[in-house]
Amino acid sequence: VGLTRTANITVTVDPVLTLTPTTVSLHAGITQQFTATATDENGEPAEVTWAVTGDIGTVDANGLFTAGESAGTGTVTATAVGLTKTANITVTVDPELTITPTTVSLHAGITQQFTATATDENGNTAPVEWAASESIGNISPSGLFTAGDAPGTGTVTASAAGLTITANVTVTVEPVFNLTPMEANVPLDGTIQFTANAFDE
Repeated sequence: VGLTRTANITVTVDPVLTLTPTTVSLHAGITQQFTATATDENGEPAEVTWAVTGDIGTVDANGLFTAGESAGTGTVTATAVGLTKTANITVTVDPELTITPTTVSLHAGITQQFTATATDENGNTAPVEWAASESIGNISPSGLFTAGDAPGTGTVTASAAGLTITANVTVTVEPVFNLTPMEANVPLDGTIQFTANAFDE
């Protein structure tokens, strides 16, 4: 009959969103470039929006992430064409270790409590191990130092999170003065030898 009919057909595809990298561990203050590729149902490039979850840093409109100053974990999220992809992020910091006091002078037999505060690269509290120079005394696992009976100088050492810090310790004793003899009967024009021994602290 000489007639023709046409039908318009649109072929669509599933939207696609990819994100790289998907797992990152980086130090506080360091940047990481994330890349997201998105295509819509027509196969055309689509705009990507970025976001951060967790108190770990910031991400700009181009996917450049800047780690914050505190350790923590969170995610960077890319969203486009109704899809969402996430990358897991771990931010680490420098381990820290402090000790107080840092200089001590104490008498033989006296105790001194030392305190150390340690955090690891993840910002978590780290266990502290204690040691003391054997010549000056001993220290307990809780940092309680007991001075020995002899005078001397040495150190108390705290170790944690791969770090070591020391405190200087001086142990003193009571000054001593001895005189012998303590009593003497000396004849007229006679002599006697006295001996004195003195030891400082």
